[in-house]
Amino acid sequence: MIGHVGSWLGRQQQWPFPTRVARGSVSAKSVALVCSVVLCATVSACGGVTSVSQSSAAGKLGGWKPRVIPVPGANLLSVSALPTDAWVVGSVLDGSSFTAATEHWSGGAWSAVNAPFDGTDPGLSAVTDVATNDAWAVGNGDARGGGTVVHWDGSQWRLVAPVVSSTGPAVVTLEGVAAWVHSDVWTVGNQQQLNDLTKISAIAAHLTGSSWQSPGLPPGTALLAAIAGASSTDVWAVGEDVSGEALVLHWNGQTWARSATPIVRGRLSAVTEISPTDVWAAGHSTASSSGDSPLVEHWDGATWSASELPSRSGVLAGISASSSHDVWAVGTADPGPAERPLIFHWNGTSWISQAIANVAGALNGVAATLNGFVFAAGSTAAQPRSGVILDSTAT
Repeated sequence: MIGHVGSWLGRQQQWPFPTRVARGSVSAKSVALVCSVVLCATVSACGGVTSVSQSSAAGKLGGWKPRVIPVPGANLLSVSALPTDAWVVGSVLDGSSFTAATEHWSGGAWSAVNAPFDGTDPGLSAVTDVATNDAWAVGNGDARGGGTVVHWDGSQWRLVAPVVSSTGPAVVTLEGVAAWVHSDVWTVGNQQQLNDLTKISAIAAHLTGSSWQSPGLPPGTALLAAIAGASSTDVWAVGEDVSGEALVLHWNGQTWARSATPIVRGRLSAVTEISPTDVWAAGHSTASSSGDSPLVEHWDGATWSASELPSRSGVLAGISASSSHDVWAVGTADPGPAERPLIFHWNGTSWISQAIANVAGALNGVAATLNGFVFAAGSTAAQPRSGVILDSTAT
């Protein structure tokens, strides 16, 4: 992701459609209705257990086959999936304003499902799929003065209480969400003070029942980008500290504490937990003068360690796992006009680069299911941008 705090907020309000690594500001002059692209593959998980492999025929996903379906175009930012149920969320430029993009899969075709908003429709940044009748999505601040939160009850999306700033009037941008049951939900993001737009700080909010609580964060926390966990007493959040270094926080059911990680300048943008002794985080390092490089770190129950990766260029924006030998990380190689999807797979032994032929663009999120399905979401590089879903279930 971008390394400057000020560019982090409001990334859904950029045009052309931004990726999670895009820079720039809104240009509402370019307006288009575009279509979502679904790419198909056959995916299998491999067994084993720490080296790195370069992209090879054995590491490819069986050859992606593009298939176009007519839905409104979007920059898709997050995906969450169960074996027979999946959600993708993001934002769409509709005329001169942005609206939320919510795409649903229930074992057949993908379809658009409207999400409700009153006043300003800010788009959505993250989603978590708990059950077929229980999903949560979050996004930028709305007309009610707080970060947007919506809940899927099996038949429709409903607005729930927004997350308001813990430091006074502010624009709240929610970037990540995690849930275990309907009444136990976490979200993280950032807040920008309305009386001083230079003051930006991280926020973590916990929903228990009908109200949000915002426990204090450790000193030095600058930005939070994602959250995941195995239970309400074992939650991980990632982002960046005030020194510009990758940050990992852990919630033990009582307090947030910083977890010691390798000192890396950059940002962690995604996190997934397989078990209390098996956690992965992904993002990018800004340490090299030649440009950003992808970053993956692993928690083994005692320490965090950086992984050797098959590519030295690009950024990672999403990570997901179905098991200890089936972990997926996605992002963008060569951000800019020549950007292309970046996909890594951990097979229990090594990280392998996955090749996608004839596709240019960026990936922002990924979800792997227990029955072997993999979904990734992002946008194309071609202008005007189109939403992209990589769908391993398609035929």
